[in-house]
Amino acid sequence: MIWDKNERIPLNFVTSENRRINLLNILRSRNPDTKQRLWMAGFLKFCGCSQKEVLEIIQRYNKWEDYNLIITESKVASIFKEKPISYSKHNTHNGNTTFRSEIVKLGPSFEANQVSLSLQLPEDLDKINHEFFQGACEISYEYELDKFNRTGEPTWNLKKQPHYRSIEGENHKLFVIDLDGGKIDECFEIAKQIYRLGTWDHFKFSGCKGFHLIEKVSKETTHEELLGRAKQIAKIIKVTFLHDAEEDQVNIDPRMYEPKRLIRGYCVNLKTNLFSIPVDMEDSIFDVINRAQNPCWTIDSEGGGKKYE
Repeated sequence: MIWDKNERIPLNFVTSENRRINLLNILRSRNPDTKQRLWMAGFLKFCGCSQKEVLEIIQRYNKWEDYNLIITESKVASIFKEKPISYSKHNTHNGNTTFRSEIVKLGPSFEANQVSLSLQLPEDLDKINHEFFQGACEISYEYELDKFNRTGEPTWNLKKQPHYRSIEGENHKLFVIDLDGGKIDECFEIAKQIYRLGTWDHFKFSGCKGFHLIEKVSKETTHEELLGRAKQIAKIIKVTFLHDAEEDQVNIDPRMYEPKRLIRGYCVNLKTNLFSIPVDMEDSIFDVINRAQNPCWTIDSEGGGKKYE
């Protein structure tokens, strides 16, 4: 028997001794399979545990060699049919606050392709750009393809001129996954897998072939910490993490974690004349392309003067 009876794990609420032993054996096993882990989460829910309580039991008492907190959060959420609660962001362990980037361990403790989550799309790009650009340390615009004005005032003509912001903000930084390369439908499916691993503020199509996943994090987060977290995600999803990846490879761009890097807002892409738009987990790639050709704007920005900062 794997379970050591001297270890006190608070499962007294499970009245069946056989079920309690099953749960404990799964927790103490080095390599339980996916079905066992999902059964355990489902049975704990049946016993009246909340999503947070299930995560707490797993976090504190599992001995899994391939334990991955981020993916575990997503899989437990799928059992509860709720959005992940990001237990790792507020969990305490040994008296110290532990953050997602510090405690994630690599390895597919659960397959990262089974949860179905959905973002609520904004009514229009004007509203979402207001939030996106707010508090940015730098705002720039592209007046010709690959030619940027980083010192002048923004024109805010987002239908004709792409506008960008720095990853640094006055009171925050942006953690950005810039995913590109390969076939666009393949890239989108991988972006959906990455979405399931975090708590993102923006999930958007770039207007060309790639996708951006963006989370607003503490200003004190270092660029090195952002780089490390992105590198871990690349390993979990099994994509390359290269400055100069081949075009046929889906890749996370590591340059995004350098100081003063720029990220595109919700605006036109001069390479394609498509728009960078928010995407939904239920979208097909055809839905994305169709909306990117004619997105919704409640305020006509062609004349300029629309300010988002």
